[in-house]
Amino acid sequence: MKTKVLTVLLIISLGFNIGIVLNFLIKSKDTESVGCGWHHTNLRERLKLSPEQIQTLEKKRTEMEAKILPIRKRLQNYRIELLALQKSEKLDTVSLDSLLWSIAQAQCEIEKNIFMHIHEVRRIFDETQLQEFYQQLENNLCPRKVHRLYPECERR
Repeated sequence: MKTKVLTVLLIISLGFNIGIVLNFLIKSKDTESVGCGWHHTNLRERLKLSPEQIQTLEKKRTEMEAKILPIRKRLQNYRIELLALQKSEKLDTVSLDSLLWSIAQAQCEIEKNIFMHIHEVRRIFDETQLQEFYQQLENNLCPRKVHRLYPECERR
């Protein structure tokens, strides 16, 4: 009797384990890592981009990122300096003002590069794609709903 029960439990356990492994393999095959860029599924499907458009847009994105990288590194160094200033015993307001001004200028340079990039790539879209592109920008940059990241900050 014990042998029959153990055999049945072993078969059930084996089936359960095989099911888990197969489920894992199937899900890992179907899911892609979250990415960014014009080749990413969400953008590609929403805008119905052709392979040629994706290739052109990726090239432009790579060029834009290359322009922005040195600015981001500079911005990171400014923030390291800001942290050092924060840790100092005595507050140096002249250095603080200078550092904050430098951070603002670097952020402005990044925004301008991104703006110019968007202005350049919009020529690649047809009218329907352009309309959807601007809708996505509006939804992500200027959400009309409650603040998505920090709902507790929306007390207005």
